[in-house]
Formats: sequence, C-alpha cells, structure tokens
Amino acid sequence: AGEPGEPAGEIMKLIRQYQNEDGLASTLMLSQTYNFVEGFFFAAERLGRFQLLMNWCFEQRDARRLLEVCKRCGTSDPSLWVQALSFLCADDGDHMEEISEILQHMESSDLVPLLMVVEALEQSKGITVGAVRSYLQGQFRRLTDSVEVSRGRAGQDRQEILRMQQEIVALRTQAQVFQHKKCCQCGLTLEVPAAHFFCGHSYHSYCVPADGGCPRCSSEALPKVANRAKREAHARNAEEFFKYVQGSSGDKQIQCIGDWCKFGAFDAGSEQVAEQIDDEG
Repeated sequence: AGEPGEPAGEIMKLIRQYQNEDGLASTLMLSQTYNFVEGFFFAAERLGRFQLLMNWCFEQRDARRLLEVCKRCGTSDPSLWVQALSFLCADDGDHMEEISEILQHMESSDLVPLLMVVEALEQSKGITVGAVRSYLQGQFRRLTDSVEVSRGRAGQDRQEILRMQQEIVALRTQAQVFQHKKCCQCGLTLEVPAAHFFCGHSYHSYCVPADGGCPRCSSEALPKVANRAKREAHARNAEEFFKYVQGSSGDKQIQCIGDWCKFGAFDAGSEQVAEQIDDEG
C-alpha cells in the first residue's frame, strides 16, 4: 500500500475492503510507517483511536484538520473539543476563526463549564474580550436564567414546606373528620372495627397490611422514606464530603457542594460537618 506513485484513491479502495479490527490495525500501522495520512485517519477513527488523530494534528499544527477531527469524533469523546481549544489558545499561530467555531459549538452543546473555557482562553496572548464577547454574553445569560429558575424552584419548595408544616400542626391540634362509608381497599361498606388514617383513607381492619401503613399512600411514601434515610446516612460521612470537594477544581467545587446539599449534608450530622469546616479553615 505504500509503493511510491500508487494512486491514493486505489489504496483507500483496498483499505475499505478490510474493515475488521485486525485489518484496520494493520492499516493503521502501515499508514503510520509510510506516512499515508488518509489511511491513518480512516483506520484510527474507526478503531476509536481519537487521541492518535489529535496528537498528529498537534504535531503538524494543522488547525483545520484538528477541527474536523472534533466535528467527526467529538460526539463520542467531548474532551476532544477541550483539548483543541487549549492547543489553539496556546499555539502562536492565528487561530481565531477555529477558536470562534469551537466556542460556538461549546455554547450550543453546553459542553464545558465557563471557568474551564476562560482558563483555556487565558493561554492565548492574542485573544481579546471583544473576540469572545458573544460567547461570554451567551454564557452569562444562561447562568442568569439558571439562577432565576433555581430561585423560582426554591420559592416553590418553601411554599410546599410551609403548607406541609401547617398540615402537620392541623393534624396534631384539630379533630379529623372521617366520612368514608366504604373501604378504600375493597370497596365494601365499612364496619367496626375500622382503621382510619390521617391521610383521609379508611379501611376494614383486615384490609390493612401487616406493616400497618395506608395501602394507598405507603407505595408512594416508602420509597421516599428509604431515599431520605440513604441521603442522611450519606451526609453523615463528613470526611467523604470534603474528599469529594477537594478532588474537584474550579466551579466544579460549587457543583459538588450543591450535590451534597441535596444529600442533606448540612442537615444530618451538622456538628461533625461544622467541625470539619473549622479544621479546613
């Protein structure tokens, strides 16, 4: 396949006839040996050896082919876009067109955190704020929208919590009227002895399961109770929490803290967490 003067088209036609793993591996090796670029890219892409393609582009400083690799293989490995951006920003050449195209893709796919992109752009001496203003504005708008959505959800959660607190107080202090005439389980007329739950459901005593829970509500409540217990158990391990945070970087630390807030890290075992925070400080 490497004979001088042999048409590249004929070589590629032959290569495409052997697309099993062994054939592609041989094609990759021979193409590297004889510097047959088209065959090298064909075999490496189909074998999933995307890093080989990136390294070739880095060595050759081929920005356009680098961008093509990202477009063709970036869906399978999104980190290729990050590598491409970092390389182009650090390289001395004029790659503003390619950088702009990468930023457009990152913005549309929400591929990389803003801070990581900014850190990559800092490596370039020729990039100005004006050149990436569109990307930055889009990211800040997205962050603003995200904050507004989070505030709205927080407000809804507070209202729901208040409603539940009021309901708990009412259950403790006010009489509950049960008006069901039929069992909510079997549908037959209720008779003594009957079981009434604060959720408003009533049953024959023999229709209540052995665990004593409301048959209608338990199926919904039990998974939530189990999930809460799991989160609280997770949250009590303050040492694991701080390892989790320290193992992250940049804005990912904020995301990690947010994840642990959902686990209830600052609800259960809060004294242990507070002591750890003091030690870290």
